[in-house]
Amino acid sequence: MKRPHIGLKTKLAAALLEIDRLHLILHSTPRQVPYEKSKTVDDDYIIAQWHWDHYPHRHGDGGPSQAWNLVPIPALEHRAKTAKVDVPQMAKSKRIRAEEEAHRVIMAGALPIIKRWKRKIPSRPFSKIKRKFANKK
Repeated sequence: MKRPHIGLKTKLAAALLEIDRLHLILHSTPRQVPYEKSKTVDDDYIIAQWHWDHYPHRHGDGGPSQAWNLVPIPALEHRAKTAKVDVPQMAKSKRIRAEEEAHRVIMAGALPIIKRWKRKIPSRPFSKIKRKFANKK
């Protein structure tokens, strides 16, 4: 008797359930889909509990959507990581790139160099007048 074909969606759901079990063991975090619930829900529900994070190269920084650059992580963890880590790092990278580009433009001579105000440091920071000590005997 020939076994029925197992579709890719079912295989993906099974792999994510196994990752969920390992995630529980390694990180002591609650499972995304408890074992008893996994018996009653369909594959789409299991797959929806996970997001695909672009790691090590973020999508916002030009990271490709290929298997070597995608990591399955729980949806709630992915949202938190995106909000607290990825967005601030991408904003900082954008600021640095803008500052470097402005510097390149100035150095190339496309814009006149802005004369900066310089603080004049006195050559003699103390008074030249000799003062007498009050308690001199």
